[in-house]
Amino acid sequence: KNPLNRALAFLYRPVIHGALRAPWMMLVIALLLTATLYYPWDRLGSEFMPPLDEGTLLYMPVTQDPAVSIGQAAMLLQQTDRILKTFPEVETVFGEAGRAQTATDQSPLSMFDTVVNLKNPDQWPAGMTMHKLQSKMNEALNIPGLSNIWTQPLKGRVDMLTTGLQTPLGIKVGGTDLDTLNRLGQELQTVLRKVPGTQSAYAARVTGGRYIVIHTDRAKAARYGLSVADVNRLVETAIGGEVLTTAVQGLERFPVDLRYPRELRQSLSTLMESRVATPSGAQIPLAQVADLRIEGGPAMLTSDNSRLNSWIYIDLKPGTNIGAYVPRAKAAIAKAVDLPGAYTLSWVGQYQVMEQAA
Repeated sequence: KNPLNRALAFLYRPVIHGALRAPWMMLVIALLLTATLYYPWDRLGSEFMPPLDEGTLLYMPVTQDPAVSIGQAAMLLQQTDRILKTFPEVETVFGEAGRAQTATDQSPLSMFDTVVNLKNPDQWPAGMTMHKLQSKMNEALNIPGLSNIWTQPLKGRVDMLTTGLQTPLGIKVGGTDLDTLNRLGQELQTVLRKVPGTQSAYAARVTGGRYIVIHTDRAKAARYGLSVADVNRLVETAIGGEVLTTAVQGLERFPVDLRYPRELRQSLSTLMESRVATPSGAQIPLAQVADLRIEGGPAMLTSDNSRLNSWIYIDLKPGTNIGAYVPRAKAAIAKAVDLPGAYTLSWVGQYQVMEQAA
């Protein structure tokens, strides 16, 4: 009686009759229709958690030199901040370099954190999207010596808490020798930068640090009546500082440190002239009882399961899904990188979480 029902019955009644007369033909048609879904399904991709538009970007560049000075870091930070502020979509820019004196902040001086607050999208130029804006910023910040990492504040913190990485994807290489880990990291970095979908790839430098090594000559020190502990006490006080007392102001406590001023400890030559007090009351230069030199060493040590690690941070281009990217990267690494037998390679980040949830 319902006109809509009569129209629907008129449409599906011939289909039902045809299916009953040729059931095998209908089965073949159904299988062919199902097979056509493979092409879009194969290119659909996958990721653990789709990104949300927070209205704010977190820019975290990393310098290629892990031993960058405070002055150089400040100069680079100001340069990147000025470039970001030139975009009309940007409201404010706030960057920081270094870290607080806490074990929960492991960012080295070579990694910056810059929060880019964006204007309301209604104030953006016509046709501008978040992906386009990020790509334009990445092109403008193509500074030699910097590897760019882009994320969003909340998403970046969630990634750090769940995976320990500043980027959604990364590689962990485990081994025993720092030089070999550094070489493997450089090789992986080179290969990953050529994989389609990679915006930037950065291998953390496990070497490249600079250290002042002071070796006490026991024979020379004994001539002046000094022991190794006497020389080390001067080194500790002059360079590291020694807490003499604690100043109390109400409920606040302030440690009082004693050490040489910066101009007397910022170069090897001035440290050589540091005076060591002898039991006789004389003052002799530190260079007369110790050998001072600058040596290279690890900038930072990371370990997992009692094995040294090297990390490769991977930042993907906007719109690249992790599920499709990782197989391409694995194939490229298998062709170009020869991993020694005592070393391991594992994918970490959101891909690891995806595998655990599968």
